[in-house]
Amino acid sequence: MAKNAEAQPIAVPTSILEVEAYESRIKECLETIEVNEQKLEDLSHEIDTQDDLAARYAEAIYQYSIANRTTLLPKGDKTVKLPRGGTFGWVNSTRILISGKVESTINWFKKHRLKKRFVRVKVEETINKEALHDAPDELIKRIPHVSRVTGELFKVSPSGRPDHLERDFENGTWKRKSPKEKKIQPFAQAAE
Repeated sequence: MAKNAEAQPIAVPTSILEVEAYESRIKECLETIEVNEQKLEDLSHEIDTQDDLAARYAEAIYQYSIANRTTLLPKGDKTVKLPRGGTFGWVNSTRILISGKVESTINWFKKHRLKKRFVRVKVEETINKEALHDAPDELIKRIPHVSRVTGELFKVSPSGRPDHLERDFENGTWKRKSPKEKKIQPFAQAAE
Protein backbone atom coordinates (compact mmCIF):
# COMPACT_ATOMS: atom_id res chain seq x y z
CA MET A 1 0.00 0.00 0.00
CA ALA A 2 1.12 3.54 -0.72
CA LYS A 3 1.91 5.72 2.27
CA ASN A 4 0.86 9.33 2.49
CA ALA A 5 3.78 11.10 4.17
CA GLU A 6 1.56 13.96 5.33
CA ALA A 7 -1.24 11.79 6.78
CA GLN A 8 -1.81 12.08 10.50
CA PRO A 9 -1.54 8.86 12.47
CA ILE A 10 -4.82 7.35 13.55
CA ALA A 11 -5.23 6.80 17.26
CA VAL A 12 -5.35 3.26 18.54
CA PRO A 13 -8.96 2.41 19.39
CA THR A 14 -9.79 2.15 23.09
CA SER A 15 -13.00 0.15 22.80
CA ILE A 16 -14.77 -2.39 20.63
CA LEU A 17 -17.10 0.41 19.46
CA GLU A 18 -14.13 2.37 18.11
CA VAL A 19 -12.81 -0.78 16.40
CA GLU A 20 -16.19 -1.21 14.75
CA ALA A 21 -16.14 2.46 13.64
CA TYR A 22 -12.65 1.97 12.17
CA GLU A 23 -13.81 -1.18 10.39
CA SER A 24 -16.66 0.84 8.92
CA ARG A 25 -14.17 3.50 7.71
CA ILE A 26 -12.01 0.78 6.12
CA LYS A 27 -15.10 -0.47 4.28
CA GLU A 28 -15.79 3.09 2.99
CA CYS A 29 -12.16 3.43 1.85
CA LEU A 30 -12.28 0.11 -0.01
CA GLU A 31 -15.56 1.05 -1.67
CA THR A 32 -14.08 4.41 -2.76
CA ILE A 33 -11.03 2.61 -4.14
CA GLU A 34 -13.27 0.22 -6.08
CA VAL A 35 -15.30 3.09 -7.58
CA ASN A 36 -12.15 4.99 -8.54
CA GLU A 37 -10.53 1.90 -10.07
CA GLN A 38 -13.61 1.51 -12.27
CA LYS A 39 -13.39 5.19 -13.23
CA LEU A 40 -9.73 4.70 -14.18
CA GLU A 41 -10.63 1.67 -16.27
CA ASP A 42 -13.41 3.63 -17.99
CA LEU A 43 -11.04 6.56 -18.61
CA SER A 44 -8.40 4.25 -20.03
CA HIS A 45 -10.97 2.79 -22.43
CA GLU A 46 -12.14 6.32 -23.41
CA ILE A 47 -8.53 7.41 -24.04
CA ASP A 48 -7.97 4.38 -26.28
CA THR A 49 -11.23 5.10 -28.13
CA GLN A 50 -10.38 8.76 -28.70
CA ASP A 51 -6.80 7.90 -29.69
CA ASP A 52 -8.13 5.52 -32.34
CA LEU A 53 -10.70 8.06 -33.56
CA ALA A 54 -8.06 10.82 -33.84
CA ALA A 55 -5.82 8.45 -35.82
CA ARG A 56 -8.67 7.62 -38.23
CA TYR A 57 -9.41 11.33 -38.79
CA ALA A 58 -5.71 11.97 -39.36
CA GLU A 59 -5.53 9.08 -41.84
CA ALA A 60 -8.48 10.57 -43.75
CA ILE A 61 -6.67 13.94 -43.91
CA TYR A 62 -3.53 12.12 -45.08
CA GLN A 63 -5.41 10.32 -47.86
CA TYR A 64 -7.01 13.61 -48.96
CA SER A 65 -3.57 15.27 -48.91
CA ILE A 66 -2.00 12.57 -51.08
CA ALA A 67 -4.80 12.86 -53.64
CA ASN A 68 -4.62 16.68 -53.67
CA ARG A 69 -0.96 17.45 -52.89
CA THR A 70 -0.27 19.47 -56.04
CA THR A 71 -3.45 21.53 -55.55
CA LEU A 72 -2.85 22.05 -51.83
CA LEU A 73 0.84 22.86 -52.25
CA PRO A 74 1.33 24.38 -55.73
CA LYS A 75 4.61 26.11 -54.84
CA GLY A 76 6.25 22.94 -53.58
CA ASP A 77 5.66 23.82 -49.94
CA LYS A 78 5.15 21.00 -47.49
CA THR A 79 2.65 22.43 -44.99
CA VAL A 80 -0.94 23.60 -45.38
CA LYS A 81 -2.20 26.21 -42.92
CA LEU A 82 -5.91 26.02 -42.13
CA PRO A 83 -8.00 29.18 -41.68
CA ARG A 84 -8.49 28.53 -37.93
CA GLY A 85 -4.79 27.99 -37.30
CA GLY A 86 -4.27 24.25 -37.59
CA THR A 87 -1.69 22.81 -39.98
CA PHE A 88 -1.05 19.55 -41.80
CA GLY A 89 1.54 18.38 -44.25
CA TRP A 90 4.87 16.71 -44.69
CA VAL A 91 8.14 17.20 -42.82
CA ASN A 92 11.47 15.55 -43.49
CA SER A 93 12.24 12.89 -40.93
CA THR A 94 15.19 10.68 -40.12
CA ARG A 95 15.21 7.55 -38.00
CA ILE A 96 17.73 5.03 -36.83
CA LEU A 97 17.23 1.38 -37.82
CA ILE A 98 18.92 -1.49 -36.05
CA SER A 99 19.19 -4.62 -38.17
CA GLY A 100 20.88 -7.82 -37.15
CA LYS A 101 22.05 -8.63 -33.66
CA VAL A 102 21.68 -5.84 -31.13
CA GLU A 103 24.22 -7.55 -28.89
CA SER A 104 27.01 -7.24 -31.46
CA THR A 105 26.20 -3.54 -31.92
CA ILE A 106 26.30 -3.02 -28.14
CA ASN A 107 29.67 -4.78 -28.04
CA TRP A 108 30.91 -2.43 -30.79
CA PHE A 109 29.87 0.58 -28.69
CA LYS A 110 31.73 -0.87 -25.69
CA LYS A 111 34.86 -1.52 -27.76
CA HIS A 112 34.84 2.07 -29.07
CA ARG A 113 34.13 3.57 -25.63
CA LEU A 114 30.68 4.86 -26.69
CA LYS A 115 28.57 2.71 -24.37
CA LYS A 116 27.64 5.54 -22.04
CA ARG A 117 26.36 7.63 -24.94
CA PHE A 118 24.53 5.05 -27.04
CA VAL A 119 23.59 2.13 -24.78
CA ARG A 120 20.64 2.37 -22.44
CA VAL A 121 20.38 0.03 -19.48
CA LYS A 122 16.91 -0.71 -18.20
CA VAL A 123 16.47 -4.34 -17.23
CA GLU A 124 18.87 -5.23 -20.01
CA GLU A 125 21.07 -3.21 -22.31
CA THR A 126 19.35 -1.66 -25.34
CA ILE A 127 20.48 0.80 -27.97
CA ASN A 128 19.57 4.44 -27.41
CA LYS A 129 18.21 5.36 -30.86
CA GLU A 130 17.39 8.91 -29.75
CA ALA A 131 21.06 9.54 -28.97
CA LEU A 132 22.16 7.95 -32.27
CA HIS A 133 19.83 10.29 -34.13
CA ASP A 134 22.29 13.18 -33.63
CA ALA A 135 25.45 11.14 -34.21
CA PRO A 136 27.58 12.11 -37.22
CA ASP A 137 27.02 10.16 -40.46
CA GLU A 138 30.64 8.96 -40.42
CA LEU A 139 30.02 7.22 -37.10
CA ILE A 140 26.67 5.74 -38.16
CA LYS A 141 28.34 4.19 -41.22
CA ARG A 142 30.92 2.43 -39.00
CA ILE A 143 28.43 0.94 -36.53
CA PRO A 144 27.44 -2.63 -37.39
CA HIS A 145 23.71 -3.22 -38.04
CA VAL A 146 22.87 0.50 -37.74
CA SER A 147 21.64 2.74 -40.54
CA ARG A 148 19.91 6.07 -40.89
CA VAL A 149 16.68 6.14 -42.92
CA THR A 150 15.16 9.35 -44.25
CA GLY A 151 11.63 9.89 -45.46
CA GLU A 152 8.69 12.24 -45.31
CA LEU A 153 6.62 12.25 -42.17
CA PHE A 154 3.01 13.43 -42.37
CA LYS A 155 1.90 15.58 -39.46
CA VAL A 156 -1.46 17.02 -38.34
CA SER A 157 -1.34 19.88 -35.78
CA PRO A 158 -4.77 21.06 -34.58
CA SER A 159 -5.05 24.75 -33.72
CA GLY A 160 -4.60 25.63 -30.06
CA ARG A 161 -3.00 22.28 -29.20
CA PRO A 162 0.63 21.75 -28.16
CA ASP A 163 0.50 18.12 -29.30
CA HIS A 164 0.04 16.72 -32.80
CA LEU A 165 -0.32 13.44 -34.70
CA GLU A 166 2.46 11.98 -36.85
CA ARG A 167 2.18 9.18 -39.42
CA ASP A 168 5.10 6.78 -39.44
CA PHE A 169 6.53 6.85 -42.96
CA GLU A 170 7.50 3.18 -42.86
CA ASN A 171 4.50 1.39 -41.39
CA GLY A 172 1.70 3.98 -41.65
CA THR A 173 0.78 3.97 -37.96
CA TRP A 174 -0.24 7.16 -36.18
CA LYS A 175 1.28 8.44 -32.94
CA ARG A 176 0.31 11.37 -30.77
CA LYS A 177 3.38 13.48 -30.03
CA SER A 178 3.73 15.82 -27.11
CA PRO A 179 6.05 18.84 -27.03
CA LYS A 180 7.71 17.36 -23.94
CA GLU A 181 10.87 16.08 -25.62
CA LYS A 182 13.66 14.31 -23.77
CA LYS A 183 16.85 16.33 -23.68
CA ILE A 184 19.67 14.32 -25.19
CA GLN A 185 23.27 15.05 -24.36
CA PRO A 186 24.96 16.68 -27.40
CA PHE A 187 27.23 14.29 -29.28
CA ALA A 188 30.38 16.33 -28.56
CA GLN A 189 29.95 15.66 -24.83
CA ALA A 190 29.77 11.88 -25.19
CA ALA A 191 32.49 10.06 -23.33
CA GLU A 192 32.78 6.72 -21.54
